[in-house]
Amino acid sequence: DGHQSHETPEMHRLAFDNEIILFSIPPHCTHMLQPLDVGVFGPFQRAWTENCIDASIDCDPVTRYNFAKRYMKIREISVTPKIIQSAFERSGLWPINPD
Repeated sequence: DGHQSHETPEMHRLAFDNEIILFSIPPHCTHMLQPLDVGVFGPFQRAWTENCIDASIDCDPVTRYNFAKRYMKIREISVTPKIIQSAFERSGLWPINPD
């Protein structure tokens, strides 16, 4: 969100060295513009919640022993490059329109 504590010279150097373009979101508008919040984390959370409810109904609750496997199953379905790209589009951050 552009707060100075989120960016360091080392981070900028690492991004530059790896050909990553950084951009900051203006303050006080992250609720509208953060693409992961807009289109990834919300759907992931809903899918995870639904999975946990279904597991409880089936008497197979999430435990520390099966958490990672269940988490990765939901993540593979709900966090994909296509979904992430769509989130950037829905937030209005992509494609870039300089006008």
